[in-house]
Amino acid sequence: MKTKLLTICLLLFSSQVFAEDIIIKCQQTDKKNNIHVYKYSENLFGLFKKIELRKEIKWVDWCTSNDENIREIETSKLGGTCVSLPKVAKSSSSAVIKSRSFVDFVQPARKIVYNHQSGQTTTLHFKCSFIEKNE
Repeated sequence: MKTKLLTICLLLFSSQVFAEDIIIKCQQTDKKNNIHVYKYSENLFGLFKKIELRKEIKWVDWCTSNDENIREIETSKLGGTCVSLPKVAKSSSSAVIKSRSFVDFVQPARKIVYNHQSGQTTTLHFKCSFIEKNE
C-alpha cells in the first residue's frame, strides 16, 4: 500500500502535465515584421515554470545558451527574465556586453535592454497581446 502511494506521488511530481498555458504574441514597435510568440506553462502545483518560444512549427525553450552567449533565466509567476553575456568579449565600443530580456504574461509585455561596451544602452520595446491556443 505504501509503495503504491509513493509511486502515485512520484508520478504526480514528475508529471509533465501543465495546468496553465498562456500564449502571447509580441511585435517589435519599430519593426512590423519582427513578431515572436511565447508560451508560459506551469504544472499543477506551480513548482515548475516554463517559458517557450515558437520557432517555425515547434515550441523551444526560451533563453538557452548557444555557441556565442551564456544565458541565465529566472522565472517567476507568469513571467521571466533572461540575462545574456557573450562568451568572448569583443573590442568594438558598440559591442554588446550584456543584454536583459523580459517577458510578462500578466499584462502582456516584452522588452530587451542591451548594454554596450561604450556605456550606451539600447532598449527594444514590443507590443504584446494574448492569443487563443487555437489561433
